[in-house]
Amino acid sequence: MSGAVYLACWARTPYPAGRKPRHYLGYADPVYGAEPGILARFAGVMGADGLTPAMAAGVLARDEEHQEGRGARLLRAVAAAGIEWHHVRVWPGVGKDTETYLKDLNDRTILCPECNPGTRAGTVITPKRYRRHNRRLTEATA
Repeated sequence: MSGAVYLACWARTPYPAGRKPRHYLGYADPVYGAEPGILARFAGVMGADGLTPAMAAGVLARDEEHQEGRGARLLRAVAAAGIEWHHVRVWPGVGKDTETYLKDLNDRTILCPECNPGTRAGTVITPKRYRRHNRRLTEATA
């Protein structure tokens, strides 16, 4: 079974020292044996209707790692600054390749339904916004 890609947002509390990061995009493997009630923690999160209890448990387990400082360096710094984040969007049943694709967009704000209220679950990404595609085009013309 595939895991889930999740988007965490802390735009309500700006990052210190004038820096701009407001989102984190990550991937979580499923954790089997979770109770179905765990899905209630994702009420109001875009895309959560496709989550299984195992995927939800995986996202929450990964979030716990971030809170304890064992996850991504960015979230370690955010937690150290006393900023709390929350999940705003998930892509259930996908693999790490989807995470890579979404990270290559190099703009998490267009994916966030709180920062960009017009965001829909099926956001169309044009090749112009896709960093890796532009790199391939540049390399081909050089």
